[in-house]
Amino acid sequence: MSKPLKIFLLIFAVLVIGFALFVYFSFAGLPWKKITVGNATLAYLQQKYDEEFEIEDRFYNFKDGSYGIKVHPVKEPTMSFYAEEGWGNDKFIDYYPEAVWVKQADQDFKEIVREIFPEKRRYRVDTVSGEGMEKVKKLPIPHYIDANAYIDVLVNLPKIFDESDAELERIMKLIQFAQQNGGNIHLFLAYEPNEEDTKNVTYITLTNEQIKQINSIEDIKKYYNK
Repeated sequence: MSKPLKIFLLIFAVLVIGFALFVYFSFAGLPWKKITVGNATLAYLQQKYDEEFEIEDRFYNFKDGSYGIKVHPVKEPTMSFYAEEGWGNDKFIDYYPEAVWVKQADQDFKEIVREIFPEKRRYRVDTVSGEGMEKVKKLPIPHYIDANAYIDVLVNLPKIFDESDAELERIMKLIQFAQQNGGNIHLFLAYEPNEEDTKNVTYITLTNEQIKQINSIEDIKKYYNK
């Protein structure tokens, strides 16, 4: 093999490896930056909330080029949330208040949902990411009801919605609980006998304002979506 050919192959190999590394780091991020930004984000959390957190994972969001971490409070190992580099006036953003609100709402609703819908396939409480940065300006983090945080209560049922009064009474019981509980609660019930088939599927979606206006099972009937 001639010397010029060796030089050409060496340059070609370097270019290929360089391009491969560029593509990899473009999607996976720089390992050392994951560490430095992750540590800075952890310090921000501990200063902001005056408590200890533990890093579960470090990540790079290639869509917006930001680095962040998945963490949990040391005192609450199951309460995971994300924090990452911010934008504008926010050097970092985090979703700790949202995690607190989801746990609080779950504690309020899980027993009544289990009681009313023992056959449920899934149940989940969710909230809107970003509300915490808007609503929480100082400690302590307010309760989700006091903060008027947006809370979704979602129940998935492996059955056909038969529109019977008995089934409507079950839904009414959950609505009444939400009314009495207070807060910015939104309900979503999905009747899906077969998750792989869209036949015989019924969704009932109720906003907080709609929940407040429902007084009987007749009021529920206008919110079917079949």
